[in-house]
Amino acid sequence: MVTMNIDLIAQMSCNPAIGGIAKGHLVREIDALGGIMGELTDSVGIQFRLLNTSRGPAVWSPRAQCDKKQYRIRMREWLENEPNLRILQAEVAGLILGDEAGGRICRGVRLRDGRELAAESVVVTTGTFLNGLAHVGETRYGCGRSGEAASTQLGDQLRTLDLQCTRDAKTARLTLDDPDERRRMHARVQMRRARLTRQMPMSVARTSRW
Repeated sequence: MVTMNIDLIAQMSCNPAIGGIAKGHLVREIDALGGIMGELTDSVGIQFRLLNTSRGPAVWSPRAQCDKKQYRIRMREWLENEPNLRILQAEVAGLILGDEAGGRICRGVRLRDGRELAAESVVVTTGTFLNGLAHVGETRYGCGRSGEAASTQLGDQLRTLDLQCTRDAKTARLTLDDPDERRRMHARVQMRRARLTRQMPMSVARTSRW
């Protein structure tokens, strides 16, 4: 696994939420496949809510606000103890592509310092870092999370591969959100015990398109 900063693995952005109507089912699918995301969320969550309860059960969705610091610390501990996983601090500057019958194939990655890593398959998980762009008032500048560099070289290469690229711009409104009295767990399939914590009210950002 290649990451730009080992100390910021699993660093949560301004909204430290896991779940919700769009992604809550993915968290449980990860849990069903043996992943840690749901279990870790239940362990470090400080507010749990079940969304859309005024509608039918088909759209009910658990969402948790997490302790940002503890989520990052525990995820790194878990990854560093995972067998057969090596973590490398570096920036991926491009994909190593080759030709094969039927089209192009990815054979590895090229790092910014010139090193190359061969691989049978490559999973790109850039989050907000791929050609990241921040808008602050009328000022616009490139970044990943605030204060961190964007991944521009990889983004520039991907633009040449006839892939569709889009950017979503939104504005934010803040409201105060109270927790549900009952904890809504994410790690349902593995049925693991989570450390119970006192829930807290949260200021929630609700976004709308520009």
